[in-house]
Amino acid sequence: MQHFGEGSKKIVQHLFPQADDAFVEQIIKDHDQFVRTKTKKDIRLIPGAKEVLKELHKQEYLALISNCNHQMILTLLDAAKIPVKWFSLIVGQDQVRHPKPAPDELLKTEHLLRRKVDYFIGDSIYDVRAGRRAGVKVIAIPSGVHKKQELQQEKPFRICKTIKEVIKNIQ
Repeated sequence: MQHFGEGSKKIVQHLFPQADDAFVEQIIKDHDQFVRTKTKKDIRLIPGAKEVLKELHKQEYLALISNCNHQMILTLLDAAKIPVKWFSLIVGQDQVRHPKPAPDELLKTEHLLRRKVDYFIGDSIYDVRAGRRAGVKVIAIPSGVHKKQELQQEKPFRICKTIKEVIKNIQ
């Protein structure tokens, strides 16, 4: 679990350090297929997430940045019943050379939107590291694997107890 939030290739490489690239790619392919066909029905949203996204998409450019690949992001959004149209842009790990904790996904977002990212909301230490490396203010939410203390050690701009607090912190 300590690697949760890193790109899938890095996670598989940590689990199987002696594996060759073909094995790593096959594990990722099998994982993605499993999620698309078996587990997407088990998606559970963070309480308040849909309401916050709905509100933010009315006020701001809203981009979704993930260490999932683009197709997986679309699958998960569909399963969660979150409209793709709420996002001005979606960037997955398969669209950059280096996924989080590298800043590549954020930098690509800025390039494609032709504007600076104001805030990056995330729930992992890798999100905070990527934001810091890209020079973006990170609002961390201890909703995932990484707890508040771990997120604090990474020095985000803010930590919100719940996703609903995000709106107060960006206005």
